[in-house]
Amino acid sequence: DAIRFVQDKLNLSFIESIKDIGSNLGIEVQEKPKKAVDPKYDMALRVVQSANKLYLKVAEEVKPEAFLEFAKNRNLTEDTIRDFQIGYAPGNSALTSYLNSLPDDKKQMALKLAEDIGIIRPQKYGGGHYDFFRDRVTFPIWDHQGKVKGFSTRAVLPDQKPKYLNSGESLVFDKRNIMFGFNFAKKAIREQDAVIIVEGNMDVIMLHQYGFKHSVATMGVALSQAMIRVLSNMTKNIYLAMDSDPAGIAAMSR
Repeated sequence: DAIRFVQDKLNLSFIESIKDIGSNLGIEVQEKPKKAVDPKYDMALRVVQSANKLYLKVAEEVKPEAFLEFAKNRNLTEDTIRDFQIGYAPGNSALTSYLNSLPDDKKQMALKLAEDIGIIRPQKYGGGHYDFFRDRVTFPIWDHQGKVKGFSTRAVLPDQKPKYLNSGESLVFDKRNIMFGFNFAKKAIREQDAVIIVEGNMDVIMLHQYGFKHSVATMGVALSQAMIRVLSNMTKNIYLAMDSDPAGIAAMSR
């Protein structure tokens, strides 16, 4: 239809296309006033974004040997590391230290929400907190609008378990409604009129690095109705490229 034509031609969202058409026709498009921002939700987002900035800073400036070795072994280019904001969570609870340095009127709320989100944990003895992600490569998880909502992390030190450690469900993170990489892929999905669905974030990252930018990954869950609805509105050509092990084949069958 006309709206989809403008979306595809100018790479605009649905709302942006409506506004563009309206302006050309001299029709004012009015939006409903935005809902008041929940202070807790807003602070939780700020905490997650601060954590991401910290992990990036460590990777870019400190350059831990384990991080450099991981990037080399996985053939990650500098552009890919920058685009996907791949970082490193240090082992010294730097995030907890940062949150403790905030002004008193923000510190307690930030610490409580960081604990609720699961990126810091309370000490068993003596009070205080420690970082949940320590000595791990970090991959920020964006929502479909491009806001960081959580993390997927990978162990890089010997005997470090589990291999993958991810953000849990929280007031800002609902993995059932997020596809990793979708914020990067949506333009390419429209252009290619196809989408490739894989299991892991590294699968998506490497596919994008080698030109398959219309790739997304499920967050360790089956495709939800919400994900299917989003993708089927963009293309009818859906390629399943899960792992070829029994679990991957079962996921594709479902």
